[in-house]
Amino acid sequence: MQMLTYLDGQLPYKRAREVLEKIGGVHVSVSSNWRIAQMCGQQMRVMRSAEEAQMKAQAREWSTPGGLPEPGARMGVAMDGAMMNIREEGWKANAGDG
Repeated sequence: MQMLTYLDGQLPYKRAREVLEKIGGVHVSVSSNWRIAQMCGQQMRVMRSAEEAQMKAQAREWSTPGGLPEPGARMGVAMDGAMMNIREEGWKANAGDG
């Protein structure tokens, strides 16, 4: 079943069945091939949903490095550069004084 599912992901159903029969000596009907692909697809959707839920839970639990700031604590913002509009030259980055 694992090889058939792998082949179904790479080839059209008919070609996947032909390859499996030729190489592995395993005959699978068209309807069985379709059912197996649907079942494996559903299992993959369930696994993906579980992984997505886990990632969302981890994102909610994440906090800033050093923990959360204390309520009412003063916070600041800093800039390390600026843009200035110089007449007839346009916007330029401020190189600073050194």
